[in-house]
Formats: sequence, C-alpha cells, structure tokens
Amino acid sequence: MDSTVFRDSFQFVRYRFDRPHYTDNRRGACPHYFGFMRKGRARLVAADREISVCEGDLFYIPCGLSYQSYWAGDPEVCFDSYALAFLPEGEERHPLQKIPLTPTLTDLLDRLGSAELTTDSRTLGLFFLLFSEVRGQMETCALGRAHTVVATALAHMEALDRLDVPALARHCRVSESGLFAAFRAARNTTPLACFHRLQAERAVHLLTATDLSVEEISARLGFCSPAYFRRILRRELGKTPREIRKSGTPKSI
Repeated sequence: MDSTVFRDSFQFVRYRFDRPHYTDNRRGACPHYFGFMRKGRARLVAADREISVCEGDLFYIPCGLSYQSYWAGDPEVCFDSYALAFLPEGEERHPLQKIPLTPTLTDLLDRLGSAELTTDSRTLGLFFLLFSEVRGQMETCALGRAHTVVATALAHMEALDRLDVPALARHCRVSESGLFAAFRAARNTTPLACFHRLQAERAVHLLTATDLSVEEISARLGFCSPAYFRRILRRELGKTPREIRKSGTPKSI
C-alpha cells in the first residue's frame, strides 16, 4: 500500500454543532469510527442495540452498521471522530458500544485533542497508541462466515481503484455467488455498492483536504469519467463535489 492510500485510510475530524443534529446512516458506512464526546450528548440507534453517550465518553461504530444518530448540546455538541477503513478482527467482531476509559486512554485522548486533528505523523502515532490500548477494552462477539468474507473483501478493496468481482471472490476464496451471498447476509448490500461507498468516503477526504480538481480526483479514484464520479457522490452522499468541498469537513457520523 503506497503512502497516499495509507494516509487516505484514516480520517480524523473534530465536529461542532450549535443546534440539534440528525444523521441518517441506515445505508451503512464503510469506515469504522471511534468517537470521543467533548461536549454535548448523542443517541445512536441500530436495529439490535442503542447507546447514549455524553461528555467524556469514548464510543465505537462498526463498519457497515445501519444506524441513526441524534446529537444535542447545551449549547453545542463537540466530538472527535477517528475513522479507519480497516479494523483487524480475526474470529471476532466488535459491535456498537461505549468503551471504558483507562488513565492511559484518557491521557492519549487529551494529547490527540490538544492540536488540530489531521492525519499527520503525530496524530497517526498517537492514534496507533490509543488503538493498541483500546482493543483490550472493547466488547466482542462471534464473527460468522459471512462477516469474515466481507471483512476480507473490504480490506482488499482498500488497495483497489477499480472493482473486479471475480478477482475479489478468488482473493476471498469463495465463488462469485458466495461473495454476493456474504454481502447480502452481513450488510444487506452488494460488493459494488460497498465499493462505491468506500470510494465516496475517499472522495470526501480528497475534496476537503486537498486542492485537486474534480477531474484529478475522479481519475485518482479510478472512475471512468467525472460525470460518473459526480453521479456516485450524489447517490451515496446526496451532495455534489462543490457542496462537499464548500462544507469543509467530511460527512459526519
């Protein structure tokens, strides 16, 4: 994986809302999210569980989870979002959850929050230290065969700029029909839809963090044309490249 792909695999953002905020993520999102509430409170609602978080809480949203989130503050909401495209899970996976804080985690979160959140060497180094500490505090559940196949597929997609479904199935050691069945069972979606979602998240980062033109970003991400690139962004995120760039931050969790 080259340095550009590696850097684009992470998105660190501090969000602020000065009014109640709602996010509809029932389609699911490709990154995994760790969030740390600095001000305000939130309620995250999925089909099988719901969590409430408030100031000082660390929480985790798994990749692909279908959920809705409700944010409110007195007077504002402020939270840090640490998104990563791939999370090694082995034979287990991690559900939506709040994560107990340890003194080490508290110190690392304070150090991460002391400066602007960017994916530079400092913040990546601190995040890896935080991640190594947090793994031991996280709730796990059994990872079924479908989730294992999908996790393998998503990890491989990270290095791709075009999706070759037969090649992806071979990489996952399943048939093409088995690959589609795994995505239906684990995500209620298709490999192509998940890949487009991943590409849209990459595009948001490039649009908000660089001055590359739409044409350059479209080519870098492997789209056949800027027009098709715009169509995918509109379908996945409901926004045009101009609107995403104007907002200045990636799509919130």
